[in-house]
Amino acid sequence: MKRTTTQLRLVLFTLLACATCLWSSTNVQVQAQTTDGFASNAYSGVTGADLNPANILGTIYKVDVTLAGANPYFHNNYLSFAGRPWKWNFNDGGYTESNTNGTLTNATLQARLHLPSVMVDIDNNSAMAFSLQTRFGVNADNVGAELSKMILEEAEYTPYQDPATPYTSPGLNLRSMSWTEIGLSYGRLILLTGPQGVNNKSADHRIKVAARLKYLMGHQGFQLKAKNDVQHDFTSEELLNIYNADFEYGHSSDYNVTGFSPAGSGFGFDLGAKYSYMNKIIVGASLLDFGSIKFDKQNDVGDFSIDVRDWNLNNLEIDNIDALDDTLRTRGTFNLNDERSFSLRTPMALSFQFTYYLWDSGPFEGGGYHNVYFALNTYTALKSDDGINAISRYTLTPGFNLFSMNVGFPLTYNEFNEFHAGAFMRLGPFIMGSNNFLTNLASKEVNTVDAYLLLKIPIIKPVPIITYDCAKRF
Repeated sequence: MKRTTTQLRLVLFTLLACATCLWSSTNVQVQAQTTDGFASNAYSGVTGADLNPANILGTIYKVDVTLAGANPYFHNNYLSFAGRPWKWNFNDGGYTESNTNGTLTNATLQARLHLPSVMVDIDNNSAMAFSLQTRFGVNADNVGAELSKMILEEAEYTPYQDPATPYTSPGLNLRSMSWTEIGLSYGRLILLTGPQGVNNKSADHRIKVAARLKYLMGHQGFQLKAKNDVQHDFTSEELLNIYNADFEYGHSSDYNVTGFSPAGSGFGFDLGAKYSYMNKIIVGASLLDFGSIKFDKQNDVGDFSIDVRDWNLNNLEIDNIDALDDTLRTRGTFNLNDERSFSLRTPMALSFQFTYYLWDSGPFEGGGYHNVYFALNTYTALKSDDGINAISRYTLTPGFNLFSMNVGFPLTYNEFNEFHAGAFMRLGPFIMGSNNFLTNLASKEVNTVDAYLLLKIPIIKPVPIITYDCAKRF
């Protein structure tokens, strides 16, 4: 018997009745916040608020408008694919298994769509920004190595059929959420000191603080979390056994990944601060994506228990969330007296930034219109079992700025002990980049690909006259 790949993915999403997302998630990861190289650049404008809200202060822009942009990131910690990313192939053995040593598969999928956003200098001491973004995320954690292998082989891997003892996926956890963020940022220069009576030179010391408050409009939310270690095996390629598994389960009744029909809501915020010396040495810290969205569970679903033998998957058809619910209802037992709402947290992280510019050529952060720089950013994901989690990483970006263009080369080391090299470029209003473009070009086997593309309307402000006898004014 040969099931289609789509059907088998759906089988796993239920593990125990859950398939599609687990299949997708055990094999791929997509993450947002990957504009690391560009977000720390002096020309990032309103985009820089995604890394540190204080990045909207002290820029060369009077106004910076993002018209549109997209920022996907694809990572796979289970399979490596032969050839370039655009030639990836699941069929005909076009991949190599990366974790064959029994490691649990953990995965995340995230993406960010940049909608019209604007940053405005209020005066020389303060700035504000309005941002609009739609985001999507999936996490699948603690998928057993044997289960991942059986999904890959469509349950036809005979060494894993009919084992003496069941296999285990300890703490299996699957979450997904899509949401729109409506953000309002405000930042202020709180310290400016320097030599007396010197104009048109950078201040010796500047401290800036900023915050972004966000209304979070949830489009869909899904959670399936095992309360115990999930034991499972395949008697054959057709027959699945699941042993006494208990799950927290729920999803919103409105299950649209996109759109503006709210299925849940919440609030969040970003906080940031920066210190600069002579506008050449910049140090920043930020707390990002602190927030959560509360969803009401669909009325006819809830936490469930499942214990099934010889579940014949041959005729199983699950092509939407309602079909999944019906399958769980048939094979398991729903508890409709459980908590009738659930909350999912946004991908909270702590970031530190350090940038060094080679020379000081003006009053703006980064030395004015032209400079060469080195930027080091850390991004530490503050993970949760009840939210969308990001990937921790360190990024070093050497680059240079010109009035009409920027070029940078981000070098990234992530929590999976992987190293990636990428590149980005700003040409007037167009920004394009990737954090692993160069690595992928040079690799025979590829397991990661990301890219970002932005279209902006930048308005450069004139060079100010700096007066140091007033500590908080240009």
